[in-house]
Amino acid sequence: MTSMPLAGRTVTICGGDRRELVLMEELVRLGARVAVTGFEQVSPLPAGLGHWELREALAAAEALILPMPGINEEGVVKAEFAARPLTLGAAEFSLLKPGTPVLVGIAGTYLKSQALKYGLKLLETAELDEIAIYNSIPTAEGAIEVAMRHTPFTLHGSQVLVCGFGRVGVTLARMLNVSFEE
Repeated sequence: MTSMPLAGRTVTICGGDRRELVLMEELVRLGARVAVTGFEQVSPLPAGLGHWELREALAAAEALILPMPGINEEGVVKAEFAARPLTLGAAEFSLLKPGTPVLVGIAGTYLKSQALKYGLKLLETAELDEIAIYNSIPTAEGAIEVAMRHTPFTLHGSQVLVCGFGRVGVTLARMLNVSFEE
């Protein structure tokens, strides 16, 4: 995969959560023009960025970044800070130029079919080590938070069982100080 210089390029961030707020700042630092949509409840946005209307942001996109969990089978984008549901239907996908890179953590059937239909370059990032390993940290922290909320005792010193030993399982076991042999 060849790298795309970001200086002067328009990268659209459509929905997401706090991770995308950090990403916006980094893209601006690298010289990209960042079109942000689905963050209306964040004010101000990082680095003086402004809110774009969805269709305007998609029409300007030279690359589209969707949140890690992507979009559901009805086209609804996970958008924690959106003022209203953010939906990508046929009319929205048709605004993207063929060949536009679309970066997403995990692409479902709907997104894959739209990418194929409109000639978009779909890149699933969840399996890339440089992203997945770092993403396992907040995921494991979230699992600990859920366990703490639903357990009437402290986790400290408790015996735990971690089912599964992928990236998140390894991170979770290390956070819980579970003994394991590699």
